[in-house]
Amino acid sequence: MSAPYMPLFVADYLADTAHLSAAEHGAYLMLIMNYWQREKPLPADDRKLARIARMTDAEWAAAKPTLEEFFDIDGDDWRHARIDQEIAVAQQKSAKAKASARASVAARQANAERPLNERSADAELLGEDREGKKEPNPESKSSTTNVRSVGKPTRPAPDADFDEFWKAYPHRGEASDPKKPAKEKFERAVKRGAEPAAIIAGAKRFAEIERRAGRAGTEKCAQAVTWLNQERWNDYAVAAMSDRPEQIFVKRDTEEWFARVKAGHKPGLCKFYPEQQADGWYFAAQVHH
Repeated sequence: MSAPYMPLFVADYLADTAHLSAAEHGAYLMLIMNYWQREKPLPADDRKLARIARMTDAEWAAAKPTLEEFFDIDGDDWRHARIDQEIAVAQQKSAKAKASARASVAARQANAERPLNERSADAELLGEDREGKKEPNPESKSSTTNVRSVGKPTRPAPDADFDEFWKAYPHRGEASDPKKPAKEKFERAVKRGAEPAAIIAGAKRFAEIERRAGRAGTEKCAQAVTWLNQERWNDYAVAAMSDRPEQIFVKRDTEEWFARVKAGHKPGLCKFYPEQQADGWYFAAQVHH
């Protein structure tokens, strides 16, 4: 796939990396950008990781204990759960776009292969009555029928769906959060095939996380129009975050949490998961000793 851009949600990034030094910020960004570009985990090799991070061996040795907290060390790989998720989303979008393009080409080819007289007859029947008189299209200011618009499927987003989304979304308080462009983005997303219920569910989950983090009602919370434009409801889909057959959720500061950390399986940054109603992390189902 090799997408030309890597999504970077600035508010999330800054919240997760507030403890890093300037050098560690640079090294971490180089690591995740290399991960994104190659679409696979980083090698668990200090010399290679130092080169990727643009650090000397000594600089890497000093930064490694802090930076490795962002990754799951799995054998010979450094895995990053969020980057893996974003790669999967990008690959899915790419596959859908390719399938849509192929379908569009096939439809145009099929229409081009129809006999010319058949297409002409269809156009005449749309614009004439039995007596051969032109009938104006009641939905158009012109007497010429727009053939392409006939039978074209549309899926308008009900106002009630947007109203429910707008009520659920954690707004920016006194900061700017325009409603009209957000409504337009919502309607466009639904017309492209997004389920209103999925968008609303994602907004509710996002709102709960933002409230827990103290960002709801402040300028640190993303504008609704930006959130919709980036299709971030996919980031907060409960199924996508919790359906992990090879991972289990461990609540922070429990006996099992400390046992896993002691066994060498370091967690990523601890976060609040609404589906678990607790702070914690998704660990591998098996503890590696």
